[in-house]
Amino acid sequence: MPKIILTIKLILILAPFMGFLLTIIFYSHSSLNQHIANTLSISDDISRGREVITGRSMGNLEVNY
Repeated sequence: MPKIILTIKLILILAPFMGFLLTIIFYSHSSLNQHIANTLSISDDISRGREVITGRSMGNLEVNY
């Protein structure tokens, strides 16, 4: 029983650090995610038969190359 309590305490102490680590990881991949989002929305437009123009706004997503 004390082992469970100790584990819970350890998790509570380490949780903020884990959150911080995850934030750093996600921020480092944010440019990659932006690139993926741009690529996806462009292929979406192509599949719908729309003309894709560089720099035009797609909803709230602005595409810049």
